[in-house]
Amino acid sequence: MFRKLLLLLLLNGNVFIIQAQTMTALVASGKPARKYNSKLSLQDCIEIAWANNLQIKQSQLQLETGIVNLNQAKANRLPTVNATVNQGFNSGRSIDPYTNAFVDQQITSNNFGINSSFTIFSGYQLQNGIRQSQLNLEAARLDIHASRDQIALNITLAFLQVLSNQDLLDVSLTQRELTGIQIVKAEQLVQNGIIPYKNVLDLKAQLSDDELNIVNAGINLKSAKLSLSQLMNLNDDEELLLERIEAVETPSANPDIVSKDIFSLAKEIRPEVKAAEMRIKSAEISREIAKGSKYPVVTLNFGLGTQYSSAAPGERFVKDGSVTYIEKPSDDAYVLTNGVKSPVYIKQAIEGGEMQKFKYFDQLGTNFNRGIVLNIKIPIFNGYSARNRIAKSVIEKKQAECQAENVKQQLRQNIEQAYNNYNASLQKVSALENQVRSLEEAFRVAEYSFNLGKISSVDYNLAKTQLDKARYNRIQAKYERVFRLKILSFYQNKNTDF
Repeated sequence: MFRKLLLLLLLNGNVFIIQAQTMTALVASGKPARKYNSKLSLQDCIEIAWANNLQIKQSQLQLETGIVNLNQAKANRLPTVNATVNQGFNSGRSIDPYTNAFVDQQITSNNFGINSSFTIFSGYQLQNGIRQSQLNLEAARLDIHASRDQIALNITLAFLQVLSNQDLLDVSLTQRELTGIQIVKAEQLVQNGIIPYKNVLDLKAQLSDDELNIVNAGINLKSAKLSLSQLMNLNDDEELLLERIEAVETPSANPDIVSKDIFSLAKEIRPEVKAAEMRIKSAEISREIAKGSKYPVVTLNFGLGTQYSSAAPGERFVKDGSVTYIEKPSDDAYVLTNGVKSPVYIKQAIEGGEMQKFKYFDQLGTNFNRGIVLNIKIPIFNGYSARNRIAKSVIEKKQAECQAENVKQQLRQNIEQAYNNYNASLQKVSALENQVRSLEEAFRVAEYSFNLGKISSVDYNLAKTQLDKARYNRIQAKYERVFRLKILSFYQNKNTDF
């Protein structure tokens, strides 16, 4: 049984080519050397590629950005708190910050404040912003899954390519060995006079062709291993050692599955489809956010502040809580007796205290103030900004819907092509199995006849070349069938382990 590998190699053993665009996107350089002492399975290679691929790392950074954006969207509901500190210098006629009176002198002033603002209502823009950030974050996660799946397919292709070229090299080595054995037999037949010496020369020429096939197969194998190492983003000096996988006999499939089952299932489970649908929902919320800008914005503002002015007096009277009463004549009250005004004495309270220096921090404590303000901002006309934002969000939604349809269309076409390729590979393997059996029998007869001297070396080499060609093609077809089945299983989210 042949181990699994893939894709059409040309008759001379050339490797199938991984698309250059995919290679450019996935191959990176400059990784430190790492040694793998044991053989790597297909899953090992996939996991190494996932860990080293720069495209996935960039997607993960975008995911982290999405997490930050979501946290910020949630934090936007919290109040803002800011502190302010001002240092001022005025000269000439100005307002004294301490007395609010006009003065004509140089004034140095300081202002300190703490302000807080809390949004009570903003047309549900904050809530919708959180919902949109959640959808964008989930879409970023799905993008990573889609990238990982694509890398897994590319690694599988390259992995099977290595195994296929290894099998082709093994076949080439076997063919050289068989040709060498036949040369020995032919030389004995020449000595016995059964065949002419020309037949030996023809076989030696065939041996040279076999040697060339071995060289080409070795080059192709090395190139395939290099491609796999590059996809895994490795920079190893030693050769990759891969675990062999046995070919799996696969039954034929029902063509109706493509339209009725595989695509219907794939569009429900594939991450690229889900990500596109998430972006449609995100665009819908963008429209709701744009509509929210037409609503009033209600905010509650708090403030604490104090100030210092150099124009304030350097001293002030500070009460000590004591009170002294004195009697003094009233200015306007008197008693008229016999035409004589006698003053009326009244008691006047005199608060006790003393003059103290009015220092910097004393001013700050005296001037402390606080306030609370309910602010309602009603949009009336803002240069049609709200209307244009709504129109733009409608266009963005249509773009997202178009992109989602394009993703689904591409998925459907890929599934149809994959299924057609799989059916073709089944038919090809079946035809090549029959061809190899027929050519093996034909070669057996040709070899027997050649040993008896009944046919020429030309006829013998023709039979051998046809058999070698059929065997090469059978190896390629079997690995191609394995990969085609892998793709179909991938779209159905089935277990694709070999």
